[in-house]
Amino acid sequence: TNFYSNMACSPTRASLMSGTDNHQAGLGVMARPTNPAQIGQPGYEGYLNFRVASLASLLGDAGYHTYMTGKWHLGDTVETGPRARGFEQSFVSIDGASHLGGLSWNGPGLAPYRDGDEMVTVGDDFYSTRFYTERMTDYIERGRGDGQPFFAYLAYTAPHWPLQAPRASVEKFAGQYD
Repeated sequence: TNFYSNMACSPTRASLMSGTDNHQAGLGVMARPTNPAQIGQPGYEGYLNFRVASLASLLGDAGYHTYMTGKWHLGDTVETGPRARGFEQSFVSIDGASHLGGLSWNGPGLAPYRDGDEMVTVGDDFYSTRFYTERMTDYIERGRGDGQPFFAYLAYTAPHWPLQAPRASVEKFAGQYD
């Protein structure tokens, strides 16, 4: 009943996924620390550590289907990825990406995505908001028939810079939000 955002998205995600302080969950700062005083220290592992239970693991143990699409940014390896933390189905941007075409925020080239445990690339027609929504809908529809409840975590990248949308979406609002 009293959730607060942290100073950046990764620490906030860690608190949301663990129900604990972001330091207890291993993300005292955004991703891996660069400050020498933090490197190697407890609370600054740079991934959702295993001293905390993840919400997806707890719900999965309780019989829920667990699905995730969107920005993970809680660990960049398979061992620290969404499937290792209880999501049975996932398609994620590991550390963040442009909203169009899958370009990396970290410089030239394509951003890293993971479909389950497999590294994948996305095409030029990729638009993150649309793709994440369609993939989540697909996960929910595939699991619908067995009567199990589900937990769906959809973490859009659209709140992050750069602000982008497909041309057709932008053109609908020409003159209103120039």
